[in-house]
Amino acid sequence: MRGVVFALMLAAAPMIHATPPAVIWTGTLTNYTEADPTSPLLAANQDQITSDVWLTRGTSQGIFNAFSESSYSKPSSPADTEWAVGSIADATNGTLTYGTWYDAGGGNPALNLVGVQLVLHLITDNIYLSVEFTALGSGHEGGSGCSYTRSTPDVVLPTIWNGPLITYN
Repeated sequence: MRGVVFALMLAAAPMIHATPPAVIWTGTLTNYTEADPTSPLLAANQDQITSDVWLTRGTSQGIFNAFSESSYSKPSSPADTEWAVGSIADATNGTLTYGTWYDAGGGNPALNLVGVQLVLHLITDNIYLSVEFTALGSGHEGGSGCSYTRSTPDVVLPTIWNGPLITYN
């Protein structure tokens, strides 16, 4: 009987999903340029940053997360992200205000965010990285896709063994 009660208690317990610890990417900068903004849903035209965030942009409107969205949805795209104007050095110290990409651009991100230092928070992965757009077209039909520079994960070098040499015969 105790086993049945315990099993019922476990089944009724709420599921707890732990948020991964925050990771700040300060590795080498990489450049991304969308190859063909007329086909933003093709993998070749997406910056697949993690398994959950694939940034892209069509020939008009804003950027979106092709992993979970098929087009830009103002003002919430890109899904599973939040943005702040500022430096990656301030990513988690409480001095930045995070919101949507649309809000970071003052309601007109395609015109206002080129050349602005941004911090992108990938919510599910709890990763912070720097982004600076170098081109966003005009934001209207006939515009171009997007290009930007972003930080990458830090390189972790292997540990070198400094212990004694052991010889086996």
